[in-house]
Amino acid sequence: MSGDPADCNVSSSAESAASKWYGGTQFPWTDKLREKARTVWGFQDFRPLQLPVMNAVLSNETVFVMMPSLGGKSLCYQLPALLQPGVTLVISPYNSLIDDQVMDLTSFGIKPILLANYDVRSDLMLTRTQLYQLLKENFPKQRKPNKKAKVEESEPPHAPSYMVYMTPDALGKQQSGGALIKKLRNLGVLNRIVIDECQSASKQTWGTLSGPLVAAQILCQHTKDVPFTFLTSACSLSAMYENLYRYDLPGPSSRVSVDPTG
Repeated sequence: MSGDPADCNVSSSAESAASKWYGGTQFPWTDKLREKARTVWGFQDFRPLQLPVMNAVLSNETVFVMMPSLGGKSLCYQLPALLQPGVTLVISPYNSLIDDQVMDLTSFGIKPILLANYDVRSDLMLTRTQLYQLLKENFPKQRKPNKKAKVEESEPPHAPSYMVYMTPDALGKQQSGGALIKKLRNLGVLNRIVIDECQSASKQTWGTLSGPLVAAQILCQHTKDVPFTFLTSACSLSAMYENLYRYDLPGPSSRVSVDPTG
């Protein structure tokens, strides 16, 4: 499959008409996506598949995204996150990957949060307690835990959007991944959980979490109503479903893929 938009595979568990629907530009947030992409990143247009993925994300779908390296996967959750006040929790397997994304975001004036990720001190790094306090200050009126954040939903003036990054190991060091999710849900601010490089699946060893899907499994045990985004450049659809079944994770209601072999 080539990278031409006509060859984009955007599909849903629903009828095939949903595929074309996600690829459309009739959504209430389309203009906001384009404006934010232009004013923050300087992009005049999207790459193939990016807009369908973002449409599915902002429709609160659980999405599986397979794109080749440098295909623009990160923007598929970063841009929607900026349109939804609250928290997008990103689990990435390596500190180096987080470094790259944080450096990229900060260069565009976006300040992500590192949740107890590193041993070094950083003005972007917060403890869980500091994160909870920050959220309480900025979201004095809590949403119900099961209420989805919408782009057009009213919030306190200038309610912020936060991308919170952490590794699976950092999640394991937080006493309980479930406690983190429970707190964020009780505050009514958790919009989405992103599992980056989801092909990096490995079992729990020596008391630490050694793979993103293991982390996702722990997180999923404590929430059934928060959508996931699974991102990969090296995992086939069949292998992904096998891993989702193995770790008892929700199957995507939408999948968006480009065959990286071209």
